[in-house]
Amino acid sequence: MKIKKIIAGVAASALAVSTMAAAAFAVGTLTAGDGCEVDVSSGQWLFKGDGIGADINPADVYGVAIQITVDEALITGEDWLGGGIGVNSNSTQWANLDEFGKADKAILLDTTKTTQTLTYTSEEAIFTADEEYAGFWLQDWADGTAMTIDGMAALAADGSVIAQTGTVDLGGAAEEPAESETPAESEAPTTGDTSKPSTNTGAEGIAVAAGVAVLAAGAAVVAKKRK
Repeated sequence: MKIKKIIAGVAASALAVSTMAAAAFAVGTLTAGDGCEVDVSSGQWLFKGDGIGADINPADVYGVAIQITVDEALITGEDWLGGGIGVNSNSTQWANLDEFGKADKAILLDTTKTTQTLTYTSEEAIFTADEEYAGFWLQDWADGTAMTIDGMAALAADGSVIAQTGTVDLGGAAEEPAESETPAESEAPTTGDTSKPSTNTGAEGIAVAAGVAVLAAGAAVVAKKRK
């Protein structure tokens, strides 16, 4: 077996391990809308990977728009509802980008709409050009709830769509302020509310540790082949 194939196998194994680790930390139930190619066990959508997005340069991606649908009772009720939006790639591993919720979050849910689009943007490229796989994820961290991911779209620096799955309405999207901007005092996140889940899902540490173990195994195979 050629070294290139071994490295590709190691990358694929690391991706699988990180996805399984992340799935263990999702709380609410996710479903996918029509035509939306999201892994509902982890909330992940890959726009680049094995046989996917060969013509896409991940370094051109500066943001993501995710359309969700929830029951009216959940969005208008007083119970806490929210979750996280993040990335997964060779360079980022499984990592949080930001959180969304009804209050005290950078990305706010519109409590008057059962279907809405959540948007995260960055002033810098989120991924590198040489990613072997790259994608975004959304997770529902409210216990006992359900949420449908209608679609996801990877966005360029100007907000145009680079890749998309399912349905995403970019009109009137709930967008996180750019990193250089300071939210108004009335919108500033608060701390110390122990009723909300922790920002750290724990998936990062597990995914990295598992990835290191897989890479070590791959290195051993290469060493053996060279003898």
